[in-house]
Amino acid sequence: MKLSKSLKTSYYIKEISADKKDVERLYKLGIVIGAKIEVLLNLGGGGVLIDVEGSEVAIGNEISNKIEVVNCKK
Repeated sequence: MKLSKSLKTSYYIKEISADKKDVERLYKLGIVIGAKIEVLLNLGGGGVLIDVEGSEVAIGNEISNKIEVVNCKK
């Protein structure tokens, strides 16, 4: 599922299909393959607010469409 389509719950990042510059920027924010994130707010076409390792990060719709996530299993 694309991060842009996610609901308010926890996910693992499965894949990032962005260019090298964007991947490096996401890496600096802790958004890497395998990272556990929690979606705090999804504004639909306006972006996503997530928690990554205790930090809130806003991601625009263009980039959130390039991040594939999977649900965390309980």
